[in-house]
Amino acid sequence: SGSGVVLTNGLILTNRHVVEGVGNVQIFFKPNDVSQTTEATEFRSGKVKYVDVQRDLAIIEADHLPADYKSLKIASRDDIEVGADVYAIGHPLGYTWTFTQGVVSGIRAIQNDTQHYTAIQTQPPINPGNSGGPLLNTNLEVVGINTWVRDISSINKMDVAGEGVVVARPAQGLNFAVSARDIRDFFSDASNG
Repeated sequence: SGSGVVLTNGLILTNRHVVEGVGNVQIFFKPNDVSQTTEATEFRSGKVKYVDVQRDLAIIEADHLPADYKSLKIASRDDIEVGADVYAIGHPLGYTWTFTQGVVSGIRAIQNDTQHYTAIQTQPPINPGNSGGPLLNTNLEVVGINTWVRDISSINKMDVAGEGVVVARPAQGLNFAVSARDIRDFFSDASNG
């Protein structure tokens, strides 16, 4: 399970790893009473239409949306800066409809054998269940899709009393989102087949 965001075109954007291995999903929309349990919330069915492994993004098309659904717009500019205020929405560890705020900590190029995109490093915590949720700017535009957290900052091998010991130091505040530019490129690629 994870999070997602309904966009102005009625499609739902999330991470590929949230829907990996499934073609059909159940979608729960935010109820008017947020104290309502997810099990008591009305859900819709949806179909995974497109996935992008390199950017870790996916598009879901709902069978039908609630009459009063709310949507968000993808930021059209790439002017997010380090220090800018940002907000994350998601369901960390199953705590539904969680809203956190923080700042952009950095802009990072992610390029390896399987991934290629620009990541926005953010201060708002990202935990399992936040994946696929929106990272918003102060204009409530989607500037990123929350995707992963780095939970180990370093692993060092050291000699302690003649024994080789591995010491892991946990990291905090290393949270990442796929940038709006990559989201727009993904939609362009999807529309071109």
